[in-house]
Amino acid sequence: MDINQLLYHHQMALMAAGQAQRDGNTLPNFDLPRHYAKRIDEYREVRGLSGALVLPAEPLLMNLAFGPGPAGGVAHGA
Repeated sequence: MDINQLLYHHQMALMAAGQAQRDGNTLPNFDLPRHYAKRIDEYREVRGLSGALVLPAEPLLMNLAFGPGPAGGVAHGA
């Protein structure tokens, strides 16, 4: 997969996981957003590119903010 495909699938996985969380559905044990983040990091490392995706210590979805941001602005996770 090239970098654009990896980035696309990562974004789609983030959106699907966020929707599942908002709907109250249990999340699967396999963390697809983190899987794609690791693949993107590997892709960049092999090619000597700097600036890896930052993987949080906590589950990825706990760090995303959905809905209106501070003062009714744009959401931080959008």
